[in-house]
Amino acid sequence: MIKDLKNSFLYVSFFGLIWIVFGIAYPYLWNYSTLKVTSKITISTFLNFFCGIGSVYLFSLKVFAIIKPYLLLILVLTLIGHIIGFYFFSKYENKKIADTLNRSLEN
Repeated sequence: MIKDLKNSFLYVSFFGLIWIVFGIAYPYLWNYSTLKVTSKITISTFLNFFCGIGSVYLFSLKVFAIIKPYLLLILVLTLIGHIIGFYFFSKYENKKIADTLNRSLEN
């Protein structure tokens, strides 16, 4: 019983922490932070990678053992995903800013 309660507490605590991290870190990092783009991409990649791997580790050690040989590949794919995501995010933000400027010039 104690072991079950301990595991339940760890799962809920870790997933709550992940929810808070992604709910606070990503908006701050991408909307308010003045860091360089490479720093933003690096921080968000490692944050996503370690929280994801930590979730898998807590969920099942057997599944973690299966994906363990592929951790470097997962990290690289996460990095590529963040680079592509940044490209689309910056394109969207630039379009939004351009539209705002165009509307202000019309008035």
